[in-house]
Amino acid sequence: MAVRTVRPAALVAAGLAFLAACSGGDGTGPDPDQPGLTLSLSGLRTLDPVTEGSYEAWVITAAGQAVSAGKFTWAGGTVALANPGVDARSVEVTIEPPGDPSPAPSLQRLLAGALSGGRA
Repeated sequence: MAVRTVRPAALVAAGLAFLAACSGGDGTGPDPDQPGLTLSLSGLRTLDPVTEGSYEAWVITAAGQAVSAGKFTWAGGTVALANPGVDARSVEVTIEPPGDPSPAPSLQRLLAGALSGGRA
């Protein structure tokens, strides 16, 4: 499978914020009172889900396990996703191929950031 590389220039303005933390913030685990995570993104483009696939957010646990926070379409601004209920240490955004049934992230990683104080 060919891996499509995203040009860094397309992501210069991309930002990733974990505004509603999946982690309790003190390393003790998820905070069930938090509604989920909000990604604040810019510089991405809208994908054609039939030919290009979709964006998917992943939280990465301390053990390195990737847990999906959900697939999403992007038309600018922020995206609200569900709390996957894990002690997240980092977050990633990937492009998943059309009709992707895989429970693992694709190799097309666009953004990644370690979490600190509920933000990436």
